[in-house]
Amino acid sequence: EGGDDVSGPPAPVIALPGAVAGAAAVPAERYVLAWTDLAFEASRVGASGALLAMFLLAAPLEEGLKVLVVFSANRRRVRTPRQGLVYAVAAAAGFAAVEIAWASTRAGGSIAPARLLLSVPAHLFFAGIWGYALGVSRGHDHWFRAAWLVAMLLHGLYDHIVFGRGAGLLVA
Repeated sequence: EGGDDVSGPPAPVIALPGAVAGAAAVPAERYVLAWTDLAFEASRVGASGALLAMFLLAAPLEEGLKVLVVFSANRRRVRTPRQGLVYAVAAAAGFAAVEIAWASTRAGGSIAPARLLLSVPAHLFFAGIWGYALGVSRGHDHWFRAAWLVAMLLHGLYDHIVFGRGAGLLVA
């Protein structure tokens, strides 16, 4: 499978700009949330306010920054679905590591560690969706755009359940 090797920067090198993107996203989200009087928690702003915060701010910003990392590192070198998957997941891993480290310093409540740990697989999985499509799309960006949109919406819904709702829904 010589055509499936990951050429270009190794995946750990992609994780570093992913971490930088995560370091930029957390304060940006907090600033916008404070400015708009929105929050991710439905108990603070109601379900509609929490959904707005998640779907109009967090989900598109986070997935968009991960795409920016992959595109800036090696968009032209992504030739296969495996390469797209590896690069997207590497960027997401760096992003998630910084986001979790930053959020853990400010997280409160007894279920905060569970929420933070449950957010990591979502970053990896949803980035993997559009990353795979990036390798498949080669010249047909509509597949990538559709996959990114689906991944962003599902990530927003997942994060709303994990961060925006109570412990009962988190367990379910």
